[in-house]
Amino acid sequence: MIRIPHTDRLWRIALIAMLLWGVGVRSHAVLKLKQGLSHDESVTYLCAAATEGAFQDRIEGLVDTLLRVNDVRSFYARPEHPMLRTVAADLALWDIHPPFYFWILHATHVTIGTGIIGGALLNVAAGMLLLVLLFLLARRALGSMNLALAACAIWYLSPAVVQIDLEARHYQFLALLATASFMISERMMDGRTTIGRWSLFTLVNALGLLTHYYYVFLLVPGTLFMLVRFRVSAPTLRYVGSLALSLVLFLVSFPEVFDFVGTYAARISTPEESTGFLDRAKTMIYASLAFFTEEHRARYVYSGVLVLAVVSTVALALWKGVRPLPNWSGTMGYFTITLIWAAGFTCAFYLVGISPAQAAGEQYFAYFWPLLAVLLVHVAGQAVPAPIRGWLFTAHMAQLSFAFHTSVHESAYLQNVLPVHWYQRMGSSDLVIMDDHKRSNLPRIAQHLPPSLPLYLMKNVSPDLTGMDEVAVLHLAIGSRPPASELLDRVEAQGFHRDGNVQRHDHFELHHFRR
Repeated sequence: MIRIPHTDRLWRIALIAMLLWGVGVRSHAVLKLKQGLSHDESVTYLCAAATEGAFQDRIEGLVDTLLRVNDVRSFYARPEHPMLRTVAADLALWDIHPPFYFWILHATHVTIGTGIIGGALLNVAAGMLLLVLLFLLARRALGSMNLALAACAIWYLSPAVVQIDLEARHYQFLALLATASFMISERMMDGRTTIGRWSLFTLVNALGLLTHYYYVFLLVPGTLFMLVRFRVSAPTLRYVGSLALSLVLFLVSFPEVFDFVGTYAARISTPEESTGFLDRAKTMIYASLAFFTEEHRARYVYSGVLVLAVVSTVALALWKGVRPLPNWSGTMGYFTITLIWAAGFTCAFYLVGISPAQAAGEQYFAYFWPLLAVLLVHVAGQAVPAPIRGWLFTAHMAQLSFAFHTSVHESAYLQNVLPVHWYQRMGSSDLVIMDDHKRSNLPRIAQHLPPSLPLYLMKNVSPDLTGMDEVAVLHLAIGSRPPASELLDRVEAQGFHRDGNVQRHDHFELHHFRR
């Protein structure tokens, strides 16, 4: 095990202080720095308002019609009463996720409202609960409070992990439930359990199944361990019986899943443009490196040094006859195999195209980041020479703290989709014309425009600009969409001229016209 230099008490205080700093930075980022919604959050808050299906059903009827911005903003309105079944049905028909997280966000929205930070605050709370569970798990696995705190700090200050807390999505809930399930299952590996533990295991796994469809794969290692250790006997049957009851609870709570299976099969029957294997591999590796350092070219240098150090120390340990990896039949063996399995199937699904091309960010690895932090501390304790362990840990935490702080302040999840002065320019116009009406952009943009502002979602028919003197055109400039030239020509044909140069931000263009 690692023995960190200096006194245990000083290290304990330092590590606890770092964790408290991590809590503070997250809270400040969500409460003070978050300015708008991300692409996925735009859809999340439709789910919170139980209007995802309503938006999809009604939006075509709003196209090529003169509206007010409030006609769009109303899709985020706080519901008067809970509509859990509507949320579930919308997710089954229009999305790819089960409803547990969205139910909680919906209940929060109905009760007190969410604004643009409600979902992220739920994630911060879930992350803090997970931090407590990880400490308990790491202390049991590593045998030391300081080592447990070290594993917690490696996880909690990771640039990859903090991003999960800043976006209103369900991945931190997934990580929390997966870790809780692992901890309970590890306690059941001795073949003895109480009715309370069995019931808690059943409930946690039911909620996990209701959080992400991949959760079912996380239950495979525990089942195999029980079969290998006890074969088909009472302990194994109790374990499998708990999982079966979890599945029943999932189906009873979310019968709409059968609708999802049919609609999803139809949706993937016409696949989008495929992404090559090598491109997926590069994307996956780059995303994985976010656990260790910030998004910067230095990531490659640092990660290369890290990989070289790990390979060298493990090789040295093996040459000296030291076992850096655990006995596969013991607790750490179960721990390691679970981590390898979780990372393995996640990466395999992505590489072969089962997971979408964009499913390679930090959040998609959320459920094995905590296990990785503990295993890194364990392997370092076995393989890294004692005189340099503390110094290496100190160096890693120093750069990790810098990377953590930088990644928060540069996080895309805190930024607004458009610059503030664009909203001001559009808000002062007589009419805003948009040629994008998808759920991932339109609702989140409308949140920052005056409710009474006239809005025209143009697709085929030009708006009548009679009596207007100032018009703003917001164009989504991506390859799959037609260029803005035809839309702009239609505006000019009604007696308008361009006022200033086109402004560009991300994939958007803002054009301003005066009569």
